[in-house]
Amino acid sequence: SAPNVRRLSTAVGGGDNKNPSSNPVVSDDGRMVVFATAAGGVDASFADNNDTGDVHVVATAPGGGAARLSRSPSGGEATASSDLPALSGDGGSV
Repeated sequence: SAPNVRRLSTAVGGGDNKNPSSNPVVSDDGRMVVFATAAGGVDASFADNNDTGDVHVVATAPGGGAARLSRSPSGGEATASSDLPALSGDGGSV
């Protein structure tokens, strides 16, 4: 059968991001992916307005949305770029 291919680094609603994504890392079982992008609008629950690189994690299961991980200690936007994500083999730690 054909492999299941799904584009993960999209804007909310499935559209194109305004900036490219880079440095993807996939968990050993393929269920989790982390990547870096300076694009805003990847995480529906967090406004990203600083055009700085951020790390996002996505569950690859259908309907799995992206969550932005790069945040300041207070939970707001980070003040520096995050560009080189790492992911544990089981997908439990970024």
